[in-house]
Amino acid sequence: MDSGRNVILIPTDFSEACTNAIEHGVELAKNFNSDVYILHVLNKDTKVYLQKNKLKIEDLQHQLDEIVDSIKLQHDLEVRTEIKKGSIFNEINATAKEIEACMVVLGTHGKKGFQHIFGSHAMRIIMSSDVPVIVVQNRAYGCGYENIVFPVNESIEFEQKVDWAVKLAKVFNSKIHVYKYKETDPEIVSNINSVNHQILSAFEHNKVEFIEKEAESESAYSTQLLDYAVSKSADLILIMTNNDEFEPSFILGAPEEKMIYNPSQIPVMCINPKN
Repeated sequence: MDSGRNVILIPTDFSEACTNAIEHGVELAKNFNSDVYILHVLNKDTKVYLQKNKLKIEDLQHQLDEIVDSIKLQHDLEVRTEIKKGSIFNEINATAKEIEACMVVLGTHGKKGFQHIFGSHAMRIIMSSDVPVIVVQNRAYGCGYENIVFPVNESIEFEQKVDWAVKLAKVFNSKIHVYKYKETDPEIVSNINSVNHQILSAFEHNKVEFIEKEAESESAYSTQLLDYAVSKSADLILIMTNNDEFEPSFILGAPEEKMIYNPSQIPVMCINPKN
């Protein structure tokens, strides 16, 4: 692969969700002029799967080769595959660093699929990633990320999220749907308004189309956000993963998992604030 090009990492366990993640990753690679790197981590779950189905490691490589052939038949992309032994928690993020990936596209499938990339398992991968992780379920790529929901609270850690929103909007001609947290405490309201003003100013400066909406009530913000995303036919939700974006228990808790496993299967881009 060209050292100067972006690389998108896509882990797979050959489940339907991971196949869909490859579709998303390929389309992102086309639009961002990036290479594609498809990784399978050979762990104990893989070994059980191979034994149960009387398969060998070579059969997995054959499946990866077929994926590459299918991609190259339809797209002019540089695609590499690799099988690594180890833990999915360690190898995915280690590989992202090794290849200097610009993002990871992670297919997650509840309790289906032999590597069990769900719940706290997926969150462990996301929370330790140095690059954004787009989490997808079985919802197809469609026409791109035309409508992006962008939650706003009083956190001052928003620059990375703004940067990615701008990048995506310029590539996909997206509309950004800014959804503000509802608050009545005057000091917090002032903080939220200040943050929101900076975010909207950045969008205006970059000529990004946006609309603004405030939550209806102070409670159940994550539920309101998902309902709003559905009402706007959102193609992507953009979040920071450790700044209490939804509520104080957000970090590695139920609201977070509810977001990435939302029943409408809207993809979610998760960004960890950089030190």
